[in-house]
Amino acid sequence: MLPLLLVVATACSSAITTSPAPASPTATAASHTPNAPSSLVQPTKIVVVVMENSPYDSIAGNSALQFIHGTIAPNSVALAQMHADSAPSLPNYVWMAAGQSCGAAGSDSAWGRTCPSVFDQLDRRGIGWTVFAEGYPGRAGSCFTGETSGVGDYARKHVPPLLFTSTSSGSACTNHVRNFPNDTPADGSAPVDNFAGMPLPALTFVIPNLCHDMHDAASACGAAGGGQLGGDRWLRLNWASLTKDAGPNGAVILTWDEGDAFDGHIATFVGGQNLAASGSDGRTFDHSSTLRAIEDAFGLACLAGACKAAPLPVLLRPH
Repeated sequence: MLPLLLVVATACSSAITTSPAPASPTATAASHTPNAPSSLVQPTKIVVVVMENSPYDSIAGNSALQFIHGTIAPNSVALAQMHADSAPSLPNYVWMAAGQSCGAAGSDSAWGRTCPSVFDQLDRRGIGWTVFAEGYPGRAGSCFTGETSGVGDYARKHVPPLLFTSTSSGSACTNHVRNFPNDTPADGSAPVDNFAGMPLPALTFVIPNLCHDMHDAASACGAAGGGQLGGDRWLRLNWASLTKDAGPNGAVILTWDEGDAFDGHIATFVGGQNLAASGSDGRTFDHSSTLRAIEDAFGLACLAGACKAAPLPVLLRPH
């Protein structure tokens, strides 16, 4: 049995030792001091990779996903009780950025959310962020807000800043939303360094296209892959680049938007070159926990549900 399955078997009965979540503020955007032990440090870069539509057991119990089980899981913290916040896809991407659905629950086309997001917070503080969406057709100086590109397998509903009014137009869009620089060889023969010569900002979201994020079935994707095996292959080709370019002070989060309509239980892994934690974590997390980890790392006020959420275990060992 692969290492992840051993992690799953023990995760529900114990948790790794990490810092507890601070007490919940009463305001939805209250300021707070990140709770990090003095021997550990917050990451200076966070990369979030979001895959699609996979219940926890379909990842944790699927030994055919050789890269996830053989490389990512043994070198990450596996979260045994991570949960999506809504269904279908779009509201979960809103939760990751805002700590609430902002009225988008139940919709996959609820553009134009007006609640504050982490992207607004970062812009106000002058902290860099970029969202790389594979197949995004926007060009320099233009912002593409079509639901799909008409070419390839891009989907707007999976791109967090394009779900909010404040970051789906103007410079907030053109300066921060880009096509994923996918230099993967056509035959998929070897991993690549997609970000060579391109320093990552403080926060990076990476959104694979529908054939690489496990959303579309293999039968719909042909040579592009598709299905869970296609997603595992995409990770094999790109994971090393993401962890390397996050640097020694970076954390890389691999998560899924949702499980299925009946169970929001999803797999999530937290990795990094100097991640303090290892093994499994049996505490309960959700997408607000991802947001809380980002806010804690960059000294931002907590938004909505993030104020009550335990942050994902992204703390690093000093080096």
